[in-house]
Order: sequence, then structure tokens, then C-alpha cells
Amino acid sequence: MIRALLLILVVASPSLARADDPAQKGIDLYADARYREAIETLTRAATGVDQPKELARIQLHVGFAHALLGEEGPARAALLLALEQDPDLEADPRRFKPALRALLARVRAGTGLLRVEASGAPKTRILVDGKDLGPPPCRRRLPAGEYRVVARGGALEQVRTVRLAARGESSVVFSVAAQAGNATSPTPAPPTVKQPEPPSFWGRRRVWTWIAAGGAVAAGAAGLGVYLSARSRHDEFIDKRDSAPVAELEDLRDDISTRLTVSGVLTGVASAAAVTAVVLLLVEGRSPEHREAADRGARWTVGPTGIGLSLPLP
Repeated sequence: MIRALLLILVVASPSLARADDPAQKGIDLYADARYREAIETLTRAATGVDQPKELARIQLHVGFAHALLGEEGPARAALLLALEQDPDLEADPRRFKPALRALLARVRAGTGLLRVEASGAPKTRILVDGKDLGPPPCRRRLPAGEYRVVARGGALEQVRTVRLAARGESSVVFSVAAQAGNATSPTPAPPTVKQPEPPSFWGRRRVWTWIAAGGAVAAGAAGLGVYLSARSRHDEFIDKRDSAPVAELEDLRDDISTRLTVSGVLTGVASAAAVTAVVLLLVEGRSPEHREAADRGARWTVGPTGIGLSLPLP
């Protein structure tokens, strides 16, 4: 009798544990493809969770449930919350379909990683746009944009503004040691803000550059082929010049002329595409910060009178 009771307890204990865990109940509903119920259960469960990784796991399932219901907007919002709580969040390929993992990757691509550190005051709290991230050091994955970062310790605080780029990382380092003993005249040390570097010259994405280069190669190869066929027809014309009828020779001459014209046109197209590819090679794929810096410097201009160099005013 006692053994039977123990066996019942062992078998029933996992289900009892799931019944007491709203998050696990919502995940079980997700596994049963009851996505709407899973969203409602997990949303309620998230209000009582304060561990970032557990909250990220809940929001991951909420986002994927919305995606499977065809609701991409709420799906992206939930996945963004998940990545904010756990910057290193990944979806298990054994449990989630490739399309869902691809959606998570697209959401991640529109975010950047913010790192905040502070030294000096032990009770410092970090706030980003008014949201308390807790004590430093902090790591948060946030949508690309500009943020107000505050290091607050007691009645003292330091404020810095940082721009976060997509796929980039930004670091803010506060030093509040000098403020600890003097609340009336704070002397904050300047923070270190590391902005993401622009992509290297060869590391940029240049889709249109390679399209133009491919067009130049294709047009050039076609032009060369037509030119060689014209040369072959010209050799035939030379061989028949003294023996063939005049009408046949005239047809050969017209054909050679046409082929040379087509070859010239294709060569011109190849040259134009090559020039376009070179221009795109220099300008395509730069980050917004890099383009803004380049706009303030010297640049080439093309006008009615020709090509010139534009220099910035002092």
C-alpha cells in the first residue's frame, strides 16, 4: 500500500509542479499548439517574474506564439522584450522551426548591445530612458536609436546620451567616486563612450556594386564575342572578294557593319557599367555615421561643366 502511494506521488509530482508554475503551464499550452491560450497564460505569468532569463524565456514563447498566429507586430514586440532581458538569447533548433529562428535573427539584427559600467558608489542604479536596469554593470539589447543613460546614486546622478547602432555595441563608463564625499559640488568624470566603428572598406555590403560589375563583365564578353564574329565574317569576305557575286559581297559587308555596330554598343554599355561599379565601390555600404562624416569633408561633384572637387569651408 505504501509503495503504491509513493509511486502515485512520484508520477503526479511533475504535473503538480506544472500546475503551480503558470509559466510552465503556458509553455505546455504552446507545445500543444494552443497558441492563444498560451499567450494569455504566459502574459499573466510574466507579471510575477523578476529573473531576466526566465522573463526572456516567457517572452520568447509569447513572440513565437504570435508569429504562428500570423501576428508579426506583436511577435516582434515580444521577441524584442526577450532580447532586452537576455542579450544572448537563442532559440533551441530542436524545439523551434527555422522560420521562427529566422524571425528572432531579424529582430536581433535591428538591435544593438548597450553596456553600462560605474565605479565608486556601491548603491548606484542605472536607468535608460527612465527604465531602471538595476546596479551596474548592465548589458541590454535595445532597438537602434538614441538613449538617455543615467547613473543615480542617492541624491547624485550623472546623465549621458548614447547612440546605439543596429548590429553594433556601445559602452558607457561612469565614475562617481569623486562625488561620494561632496554632494554640493559634484565633479563628474567624463564617461567613456565607445561608438560602433563603421564597417571596413572591404567589409561593406555592396549588392549594387556587384550587380554593376557583373553587368560590365557580361556586356564586355558579349561585345568581344560579336567583334570576333565580325572578324570571322571579314575573313570570309576577303576570301570571296574575287570570286563571289556582288550581291553576296554586299550582304557580307552589311552583316560585318551590323556586327561591328553591335559590338561597339556592347562595349559602351560595359564601360558605363564598369564606371558605375567603381563609383558604387567607393560609396555603397557605408554606415549613416560614416556618410555624415564624409559629407562634411571633401567630395567629388559632377556638374554641367564637368567633374570637380568640393572642399569644406573653414
